[in-house]
Amino acid sequence: MTTTQAAVVQVAPKGLAGDQIGIVGSTALAVSSTAPVFTLAATLGLIVAAVGVATPIYLVLSVIPALLIAFGYRALNQADPDTGTTFTWASRVIGPRTGWFGGWAIVVSSVVFCANAADIVGVYAMRVISGDTNPDSLPCVAIGLGFIVAMTALAYAGVRFTARIQIVVVGAQLVVLGAVVATALARVVGGQATEVPSWAWANPVADLDLTSATQALLLGVFLYWGWDTAMSVNEETRAPSRTPGRSVLVATATLVGCYALVAIALQAFAGTAVLGSPDAGEDVFAVVAEPLLGELGITVLSIMVIVSAAAALATTILPSSRTVFAMATFRAAPRVFARTNSHGTPSVSTIGIGVAGCAFYLGMAAVSDNILQDSILSISLAICVYYAITGFASAVWFARSARGVIPRLAKVILPGIGALMMVAVLIRSAIDMADPEYGDTSLFDVGGALIVGAGSLIAGIVVMETWARIAPSFFRTRARVVA
Repeated sequence: MTTTQAAVVQVAPKGLAGDQIGIVGSTALAVSSTAPVFTLAATLGLIVAAVGVATPIYLVLSVIPALLIAFGYRALNQADPDTGTTFTWASRVIGPRTGWFGGWAIVVSSVVFCANAADIVGVYAMRVISGDTNPDSLPCVAIGLGFIVAMTALAYAGVRFTARIQIVVVGAQLVVLGAVVATALARVVGGQATEVPSWAWANPVADLDLTSATQALLLGVFLYWGWDTAMSVNEETRAPSRTPGRSVLVATATLVGCYALVAIALQAFAGTAVLGSPDAGEDVFAVVAEPLLGELGITVLSIMVIVSAAAALATTILPSSRTVFAMATFRAAPRVFARTNSHGTPSVSTIGIGVAGCAFYLGMAAVSDNILQDSILSISLAICVYYAITGFASAVWFARSARGVIPRLAKVILPGIGALMMVAVLIRSAIDMADPEYGDTSLFDVGGALIVGAGSLIAGIVVMETWARIAPSFFRTRARVVA
């Protein structure tokens, strides 16, 4: 496959250090970016509240859209392993503005997540230090900001160093979750089951309305979000056209098994009434830790939530910083963001994402803790946007070149279906978020989650058109890929 009259301006090599990590490090980055302990703590209770005993099957079904998009990522990465991922690929085959907007959605989701992960780290750290379940906000914010700075420095140090740390962190998270599952199942087998597993747990349509099902699927999208970090460091990975795709598949399989086992074990032990309670919606492990593991369990799980959120904060900086780096390289953003440091790592763009995360965190915390909580609900809108763009980019890119049933299925049909599913979830979610009762805040009878989510995406259009006036060369090129 050759590329002619690409939508991006041809430039010299970007200056990234290659051959930094292999499949183990790449997989660790993909898993760590999803923050298994943190996302389960923050999300499992909300899914149980939405769909009850059907939670395990929804955790499995939620991976389907992400898996279909992953096929598109894999195909595009094989053809063009570029650190800009969605931005670069969509710019080449759909158009510069679509690619730019996809890049903006990646940055928005990362910045919002940085702020929320920092908040979780601050709150849990103060709980461990002081024992206060409702600590003062000022020290929590200070600790959270400190972690953003620290994790930005880690990302600045290079992907090899980051990956080595993530291997240890991912291993620790899986060990702790394995202990939770084993202990819960042992209690269940020993006669302490609150709910006995049944086939109803595998029925996704029993007694559920569309809103509840969509909410569960949207939360599931957030549960699995982050595996694309492995793709964003493709130019720094050994065998860049093959390793990231394999890492994503291994990471996805690991997460599906992990999430399903945790849901089944905790649901059988504690029951849906407990797991679906408002307290569990804020932190499911805070509700089950003591009866399951005792006082020590509370401390251990709290520490693991801190570690998980901090590690995910570091790995979330990687894709957004490299997206901005690629945009600057192709003159779709200020050239200063295309600089690298002595480690061959994007320097200014990494620092820029850290600064943006700190600014957003401070701004949301200053306005209201509730609006900060609603911002994490809004993140799924940006995720759906850039996942959908990537799926469509794969379908368009390979529509003519893919030969045979399997290649067309993997490169065109499945990514296209995944993109349509993301669009459907996006539209339905926006409708639900418009309800003033959705989330914790509202303005002008519109849910705060929609205001934050849609507002951040609309802001991207404003920034894009402003940059198009300042530096129009990127936006004047035409997208075309020829097999």
